[in-house]
Amino acid sequence: MSMNIILSYSFFLFRTVAYVNGPRTGLIKERPFLFGDSIAREEAMATHSQEIPPILDIGAETKIINDTLEGRAENTASPTPRMKELGLERAKIHGWQNVYSFTKAMGEMVIGTMSNDLPTVIVRPTVIGSTIQDPFPGWIQGLRSAPLNKPHLIS
Repeated sequence: MSMNIILSYSFFLFRTVAYVNGPRTGLIKERPFLFGDSIAREEAMATHSQEIPPILDIGAETKIINDTLEGRAENTASPTPRMKELGLERAKIHGWQNVYSFTKAMGEMVIGTMSNDLPTVIVRPTVIGSTIQDPFPGWIQGLRSAPLNKPHLIS
């Protein structure tokens, strides 16, 4: 007697690329950042620092950006240099090394809260690859990365 079992399962899969998660060293276990979390707060708690950085509030960060742009309404110069400077300043306050990884982390926080009862999976395959053996383990020629439009082996 054969039995066919059909499983139907719904989930939200967000595929992105791996990113460096701050200046930490050693083994860093992968875990999602929740609203309010930041690398700076995590490190301050781990070292029992007397000075705890502010909670990462995405709404407050958005307000800082909007207020800065509104304050420049009379200024005819491009806001780009100031916004780059502000982004890096805010990233460093919260423990990220650059604006890219800071905004990427905030985006993942939002995705994690929008799913309601739908399970969410965030997959971050690396896009930098190296050799296993030839010409030697770990060898990378030039700046090569995996194309994002090709399938990846996820293990």
